[in-house]
Amino acid sequence: DEKGMTSLAHACRGGHNDVVSLLLANGADLAVPNNHGDTPLMHALKGGHADTALLIISKGSPVNVANEDGETTLMLASGFDRVDTSLLIASSAGHAAVASLLLRNGATTSTADKEGTTSITKAAQNGHTSAVQVLVQAGAEVNVKDGRGDTALIHAVRNNHPSITSILLDNGANIDEATQKDRQTPLMIASVHNFDDTAAVLLKHGASQEPVDRDGWTAFAHAACRGHTSIIAMFLEHGHAVDIQDKDGWTPLIFASSYNHVDVVTMLL
Repeated sequence: DEKGMTSLAHACRGGHNDVVSLLLANGADLAVPNNHGDTPLMHALKGGHADTALLIISKGSPVNVANEDGETTLMLASGFDRVDTSLLIASSAGHAAVASLLLRNGATTSTADKEGTTSITKAAQNGHTSAVQVLVQAGAEVNVKDGRGDTALIHAVRNNHPSITSILLDNGANIDEATQKDRQTPLMIASVHNFDDTAAVLLKHGASQEPVDRDGWTAFAHAACRGHTSIIAMFLEHGHAVDIQDKDGWTPLIFASSYNHVDVVTMLL
């Protein structure tokens, strides 16, 4: 419009998350400012819509920007009535120093957004190592589950953040805690997506090969059927049994043979 406000900016200002999601799915630009230099994220913050701010941060909104008045996103976030809300935003955006300041001023790590996601999960899923360290040192519960039943570790592994995976495991994260939906353990997730470095961290910390997911598949089965040779090499190095069976009695060798992965078959013979 005449003020440089895009459709996305208006939706963010009003806290209309469904519209925001729809616009983003159709290519709306998160970085376009209005004539005053306010980005969609700033509009969400000025409108007092923390959940909208968290939504667009998770979609890649730039956070280290200032408008013509010199206001930054974190300055605006600090204007919320509750420091706990500001902590969620700072953690999601990866501002470890701001998170530390908020914690010293009474913010609690247990506060969650509408989806049940706490600050440590926000930081973990977005790959913000320093923020995760700050939250862990402040006593954040590493095994807390979000509204979907997933832990911070699940989110760290799902987004392939090996350093954060290591930090969480070193601070008591349950290494074999499975997703609620598919019953997949962190090791299964790393095996499915061929996340070598993250799988290596999990194996170093003693991830079990025994659990099966909702379909009865083991982590070894997932790697074998997809031909992920580097993951399988790590399994063999850590002594994982090559004859482990899924619920139907299939071994990794059967999976590899069925899916025509010659390299994997060679490794397993």
